[in-house]
Amino acid sequence: MTAHNPLSLRSFLLRYGYRAIVFILLMLIIMIPDTFLLLFPQLHDILIALIQSALFFLILHYIYRFYNKQLVANNPSNYGKKKISGRLIGFSILIFLSLQGVNIVFIDLIAIDLPENQFIIEELFIYFPIAMTLSTVIAMPIAEELLFRGIFFNYFFTKNTPLFKALAIISSSILFGLIHEPAFSPPLILYTTIGVLLALTYVYTKNIFYPISIHICYNAIAVISIFSA
Repeated sequence: MTAHNPLSLRSFLLRYGYRAIVFILLMLIIMIPDTFLLLFPQLHDILIALIQSALFFLILHYIYRFYNKQLVANNPSNYGKKKISGRLIGFSILIFLSLQGVNIVFIDLIAIDLPENQFIIEELFIYFPIAMTLSTVIAMPIAEELLFRGIFFNYFFTKNTPLFKALAIISSSILFGLIHEPAFSPPLILYTTIGVLLALTYVYTKNIFYPISIHICYNAIAVISIFSA
């Protein structure tokens, strides 16, 4: 048997430790616009929406450039290479319908208690409908898909093998679930399941456009249900 090379182990830990720090910083960056809303609730909804739009534009532009540079530097799975097609659109529609089925199972049949932050979000929609709709329906779905699917897959799982893809799907989905519900609970399972379906979409289509579109439509229906309640 041969002993592990200490230098190789050290370089591995340094490389992935650095990437973990960068990824955490990116997660914090995408929260800045919504944090602005919480820090200045006295501002008018339209003004907050305008400021958030500017912040989101800068943040999304930076993250999208980061994602594209990453694909150029290391992209063994050829993400971003497939163009839009009817077959992939049909697959995305199937995933979207599956998400609605997951909602029915967890919310209507099992009747899980929604996390505390969900009630806070719904209350914010009452006072800041424009800003919250902008964030929930457009900006955050784009940011989250670029981060949790686009960047995460090639940043931490750099081999084009079924094992690495399975690990990427599972770990990114659990992280996605924990971001939305940090406690071990039925909502965590719900959000993790949503993450799995979105991750499967990215792996199958190899185009970030599809999970972004599904996420936007999914959140749009949730927002409509809030306003119609």
